[in-house]
Amino acid sequence: FENKSSGFCLSVYNQSDRKLFSIKDEQLSFGFTRGELSKVKLEMPLAEDESIYGTGERFSELEQVGRRVLMWNVDCGYHGNSKQAELWRGYKNVPILHSNRGYTLFYNSFYSASIDIGYTNPLKYTIEYQAPQFDIYIWTGTAKENLSDYAELTGTTVLLPKWAYSYSAGGGKDVWREVSMYGQAVEVMEKYAELGTPNIAAVYVEDITSDDANTYNVFKKTGTRVLKWNSPDLSLETMKQLLPGVSTSELPRVKMLNSPTQDSGNFFDFTDALSVTALKNYLKKEISWGMRGGLLDFGELIQPKTLFRGIDKDGYEMHNFFPYWYAKSYYTAMSEILGNNDFVFFSRSGSAGAQSYTAFFTGDQQANFEGLRQQLSAGISARAA
Repeated sequence: FENKSSGFCLSVYNQSDRKLFSIKDEQLSFGFTRGELSKVKLEMPLAEDESIYGTGERFSELEQVGRRVLMWNVDCGYHGNSKQAELWRGYKNVPILHSNRGYTLFYNSFYSASIDIGYTNPLKYTIEYQAPQFDIYIWTGTAKENLSDYAELTGTTVLLPKWAYSYSAGGGKDVWREVSMYGQAVEVMEKYAELGTPNIAAVYVEDITSDDANTYNVFKKTGTRVLKWNSPDLSLETMKQLLPGVSTSELPRVKMLNSPTQDSGNFFDFTDALSVTALKNYLKKEISWGMRGGLLDFGELIQPKTLFRGIDKDGYEMHNFFPYWYAKSYYTAMSEILGNNDFVFFSRSGSAGAQSYTAFFTGDQQANFEGLRQQLSAGISARAA
């Protein structure tokens, strides 16, 4: 990092003309690689009694002072006994910080970063971005006003159909692989009704059963919508079948950065408009059977050295931005087929802006009270991003 004095000073005041803080040149540092700007570090003062929350999905707790976080979407892996873990990883990392001193700071970047909130030094927090940009927004209203301004910038939350706020049920692939489960499905729904929850609006079905019309027919008997598992990849042969007449080189597939003719696995390039056409052809059969959304899984797997030709961005920037395009493409495909928004997707990964197209799933925590605590913390903190 280099820090050169320039006399720069930005002082931030609230609506009552009270000074909240200043950003001076010594608080900003810039890193260079072969003469090109490659990273930026911002250091901000922490007051003795200051409280900060945000940064997206946090499994530790809402309060983030004294903690550090990794701003790079990952499969967190908190499946087992993670009570003693630092819990600094997240599926949904959003660089927005809310301070009880009366301001919200949003660092408008999807690149990788680390944020140290009094973990190393209790007198300051540090945001270090591996990116050649410095683009921040600061709002100084109430928490509600600041979130409203943030939503105006990045997008308001999708309005789900009324039934999506009712009860849902379901299970993972091991549950549905039980041969007897289909025969028991109607009985299970009747038992829910006996327990006082008769309005099971939807059931989540995972893996091999979601492409079988019989699955949907079973739940038609109970008037239950079916939600399915989805992933951001399709085989080359399947994509060719979905887009007849499109040459292999023009298929909407993520490419290798250093070899743009080579695919990076089987990932969709959702920044390419053809991806929506492919999805419509892929989903229309199940939609006709009664599919009404489901899980958008594995949105954290994009590698850095990849290329998204639709908007000419690499994986270093697109890794955390991918959930937005993933959710937008599925939402667009579904709404264009149905002609309405009578469906719901819930994404495991997330980013600023993705909230306009999907609800969210807080991951694969263990089914115990510590897992429940992590889920509650994650949901509350993500709600502020």
